[in-house]
Order: sequence, then C-alpha cells, then structure tokens
Amino acid sequence: MGGENEGSSIEQGGIAFVSVLGLVVDSRWSFACAFGQERGDRHGSREEGIDEGGAVVTTEVPSPTHVVVALIAMLDKKFGVKSLPTDRRVLHSLFFKLKESHPELLSSFAFDTSDAYPYCPVLDEAIANMQATNGLKRTNPEMAQFDIDPSTAAYFNGIAEKKFRPDDLDVLEELSRQWANELKHVGEP
Repeated sequence: MGGENEGSSIEQGGIAFVSVLGLVVDSRWSFACAFGQERGDRHGSREEGIDEGGAVVTTEVPSPTHVVVALIAMLDKKFGVKSLPTDRRVLHSLFFKLKESHPELLSSFAFDTSDAYPYCPVLDEAIANMQATNGLKRTNPEMAQFDIDPSTAAYFNGIAEKKFRPDDLDVLEELSRQWANELKHVGEP
C-alpha cells in the first residue's frame, strides 16, 4: 500500500479501507469505534437493575466521550455554537466549571487542580476521539478553534442520545447552555 496518496481508499471484501497519512484504516473505524462501541471504551459500562415489573434490566452507562459528544452536539444544535477554542487551558477550565455544577453526571472526569489550570486527561481523550473521527476539525488558518462538524449532531441523534436517561438529557442540555454562555465570554478581560 506504500505510495498511496493521502486520503486514498480501496475496497476489499465489501469493506472500504482508507489510507490517511500513510496509515491504512478500516473505514468502519469511525464514530462508533472512537466513541467506545467497538474498542471497549474503558469508561463505558453496563448497569443492571430491576424494572417496575420485577424484570432485570441492563442499561449501558454512557462513556465520557459520549458525554462530550452530547454536550458538543447540543451546543451546535440547540445553542448555535459552531466552534470551540482549541486552547486546552480554556476548554479544561470551562469543563471544570460544568463539573462543579453537575458532579453526578460528570463524575468520570477527574481534574488535577494542582497546576495553572484544572486538567483532565479523560477530557483530552474525548476531544482527541472527536478529532480522530472529524467530529471536531481545525479548519481555520490560525488553528485556534475546533469547528463542530454536522456529523457530531447526527451521531448524537442516531446513536449516542439513546445511551442517556431522559433526566440526564435534561442535565446535559443545561450544561450545554452553561457552556454556551461561558464561551461567549472567552477572551474577554
């Protein structure tokens, strides 16, 4: 496969393979894989409980990446936010504020507050997953913002939204509203 151009693809056995920067990737490795459905996201899990009829019910607990996807999809879909700053200090600080307001939903995001700004490796991983699948893109010349790709909302509406309980979706919407309001003030003195 050496010598293939960046972005070239071939099909073998009904599966498209894409060469990106010299790496050959199965095209099925997409949102589903990056968001823990095929690679076993280390933070996603399943819970068992008993429903009102006494039957055992197993539900999937959303991974941190699903939470970030949900928040970013809602920023775009409900609040018209089309981009996010790429500055790690800004993103982590804003997300830390969100966790302070709803620690129960954001409990998987552990922040180290001993440095100049709150830092969370799980948040970095979720952002990297979104970049790897083009859910977030750096298309601006300064590389100072992530543009939110419409596929993020489509993925959330089609798959990720089903991973959340209705009351969690309400909390996520409130968190995205807070995030949208905070983003309006980024860069102000």
